[in-house]
Amino acid sequence: MADDNVQRIVIVGGGAFGGLWANHLLEAIIQHAHERYSDGVGPVEIILCDKNELPVDGTGSPTINGGLAYGKQASAGRKTNISLERMNVSFAGVALRDNFIDRDTGRSRANRILHSAVVRHEVTDFLQERLQYLQSISSSNIKFRAIKGEAIKARNKKDCDNCHEITIKTGDGDEDFIKIEAHHIILAMGHTGHNREVAVIKQFFIDNPALEHDYFPSATYDASNIDIPEKNNTVLILGNGLSAEDTEDEWRQRGYKGAIIRLSNSSQQHFQYPKGRGVRTDIDLPAPRFLQRNPSRFAEGSRRRAHEERAMVREAIQEFKQLTGYRFNHKRGCFTEGAKSQFLKAALSRTLYPEEVLSQWEHHTPQIMERVGYERFFQLYKRFNSVITSMRVGAANDIIARNRKSRSRFKTDFVAGRITEIRRDWTRDRDGFPYIVPGYLVYYTPTDKPKETHVLRVHKIVSSIGPDFSLVTDASPLLSDMLEMNAVRPHNSGFGLDVDFEGRARCDGLHGGATIWTCGTLRAGAVIMGQTNEYRSFVGPAAINFPRNNALIRRSVATLVYDLSAKASHARRKADYDRLHWYEKKIDF
Repeated sequence: MADDNVQRIVIVGGGAFGGLWANHLLEAIIQHAHERYSDGVGPVEIILCDKNELPVDGTGSPTINGGLAYGKQASAGRKTNISLERMNVSFAGVALRDNFIDRDTGRSRANRILHSAVVRHEVTDFLQERLQYLQSISSSNIKFRAIKGEAIKARNKKDCDNCHEITIKTGDGDEDFIKIEAHHIILAMGHTGHNREVAVIKQFFIDNPALEHDYFPSATYDASNIDIPEKNNTVLILGNGLSAEDTEDEWRQRGYKGAIIRLSNSSQQHFQYPKGRGVRTDIDLPAPRFLQRNPSRFAEGSRRRAHEERAMVREAIQEFKQLTGYRFNHKRGCFTEGAKSQFLKAALSRTLYPEEVLSQWEHHTPQIMERVGYERFFQLYKRFNSVITSMRVGAANDIIARNRKSRSRFKTDFVAGRITEIRRDWTRDRDGFPYIVPGYLVYYTPTDKPKETHVLRVHKIVSSIGPDFSLVTDASPLLSDMLEMNAVRPHNSGFGLDVDFEGRARCDGLHGGATIWTCGTLRAGAVIMGQTNEYRSFVGPAAINFPRNNALIRRSVATLVYDLSAKASHARRKADYDRLHWYEKKIDF
């Protein structure tokens, strides 16, 4: 059995966020050990786990994984179009600069990496090299190791206060797993799929296990075993992508003749591009026209600035229409039917597809945000991005054709909205007394009327928004497990942990959550930018995620390291607590 005196920190996720956590923790612990009035933090072991293969450096030491967003799995030529300086990622001191020498030129790479746009995997390379450097200067009682495995379960350890037993699956066999006693768990899975609607639905059926036969997560159920509902019943299918199209086709093929409701954020019906051309990646568009507008007008007052922002949005939509042929309804988040039919008729002659334009505009994200404002930018970003899921190049032509044919015979409605609550359906008898009837009341907020609440009466619910969002796939077994323990909950932006100011979870399932930490979209405070609380986390391109979430990680690390200082006296703990803000400035990564 491992040494009970060692305090273990398990970081779940080996991508960019996991690398940031590991780097910040090592540096903070090292600096804390050299404090004049500090007794150190005692033996500490940091364990980083990721389900993908972890790279190994030349010395055989494990390093953090590249991840999908910033790793070597991404295209080597794909630029983030932002520098680490803009990401608020910087070197900590001149001594560290000297440790980043280009092997070919013999010169320091610090200035180039800091001030110029970088290839995506360079961000992870930078984190890996810095992590190796911190390991080399750390004392013997500070250990770091990385393991290949997937965290699937976390439970309170009965014989240890504020300790958790986290289960990590290391292989495909039933016995290929290890259990680690962890004093702190950090959820750093990055921006994997998080969907509030799925969390709301699953939470309802967790609370009502006898009704699970009416809920079908699309990644797990077998369509051949479905008991086909009666014709007067209604089936709710969540999603508008290919998974939802497959689900609708499956139910119709099995003989279901009742009504189907397709609920999604945009209600955009799926349509495929004709076969003939794929999405090109070798194009180079100029910057959007609206960036050429005079920014000096912003100084003339908030009303003038708001007017300019609206004008820029209108110009962006107009340019988008000229480039692609799509007329976009940015308030509802979908393309108009007329524009769709016109586009399909001339699709092969069009120069650009929407994905091609949006991927080019993404390179100018920092400038666009500065010009149109954070809040308006993210409103557009989310709405443009949501409709892309309804388009595929030459995909599922036969399924789409069958669904269109079946919709001429059977009722299929498309609804745009976000689910807020699910309840049992009920009615009243002749004497006026209420009683439960088969079915469910699904309350939702319409996309174009966010202040209203509407209700749908359904009998079966199918989650078909894709495997990455289903909460039942291999992508999120730990989150699914924590949802059942009421440690992860739905919130306005998706689902995640309800955290305090320092990033600690406030939940009931795992020792009150005092030793569970997270960043990114897993924080229940995740909102679009433009809100007043700068310490909330955000969803979007790297230019946004890194600066704000990096600051959140620094704050969390400062508090976590303070908690690790178990040997310090009460007076010294008080002094350390007063210096928390000093740590944030000192940890200048």
